[in-house]
Amino acid sequence: MMINQFSAEKRIKLTKEVWSSLPVESRQEIQKVKSRLRAVLDPGELDCYAYSVGMGIDAIISDDGDAREKITIDSQHKKIVLNFAQLLILAVKLDKFDLEQARQYFDQVIQKNKLTRFAPFSKQVEIFDRSTLRHPWIKGIVEE
Repeated sequence: MMINQFSAEKRIKLTKEVWSSLPVESRQEIQKVKSRLRAVLDPGELDCYAYSVGMGIDAIISDDGDAREKITIDSQHKKIVLNFAQLLILAVKLDKFDLEQARQYFDQVIQKNKLTRFAPFSKQVEIFDRSTLRHPWIKGIVEE
C-alpha cells in the first residue's frame, strides 16, 4: 500500500528537488562518502548513508548486517542503522503497539520472506535493550 503512494516518478522528482536545494558543501560531503565507501557498500546502502551524511540524518534503515557495521564504524557511532526488528521494538517502546503485536509482525515477516539469519524476537528485544537503546538518537526519541 505504501509503495503505491510513491510512484517512481515522484521519488525521482523529490530526490532532484532535495538535491538541488542542498548546499554545495553537503553535496561535496555526499560525493566524498560515496567515493570512500563505493567498494565496500552495496549501492542502496551507500546512497542511503551518503545522503544521511549530507542531509544530517541520524538514523538509517537496513537489514544488511555488514553494511550496518561498516556505517557505524565509518560514522564513528554517530549514525544508527536499524533493521526491521529494531523498528518494531522501537515502536513498542513508543507505545505504538504492544510487544505481542510486534512479535507477530516479526514472525510474519520472517516466515513470508523465508529469512533465516534473524534471531528469535525475544533475543532481538534483549539485544535492543542491551545495546541499541544506548545510542543517543534512540535515547532521545524514547525519552521525549
